[in-house]
Amino acid sequence: MKIHYWAVLVASIAAFVFSSVYYSLLANVWRAVDPAAAAGTKPSLTKGLIEIARTIVISFVLAHLIRRLGGTDLKSAVMLAF
Repeated sequence: MKIHYWAVLVASIAAFVFSSVYYSLLANVWRAVDPAAAAGTKPSLTKGLIEIARTIVISFVLAHLIRRLGGTDLKSAVMLAF
C-alpha cells in the first residue's frame, strides 16, 4: 500500500485548523489557567510554524502506522482507534 503524501498534507492542515478553532473557543479557560494568556501576549510566528511542522510529522507517522498495519477499510480504522 502506498502513502498519498497530498492526503497527509491535507489531513495535517485540517488538523491544524481544527485545533486552532477548538483552542480559540476555549480561550477564556486558558486565560484562567495560564498567566501568559491572561497577560494578553500573542503567540509568535515561530511557535505557529513549529506547531504546523509538528502536526505534519504526526500525520506522517500515523499514515506510516496505518500502512504497516494494513489498514484499508473502516473495520481496520476502528480497530486502530481502539
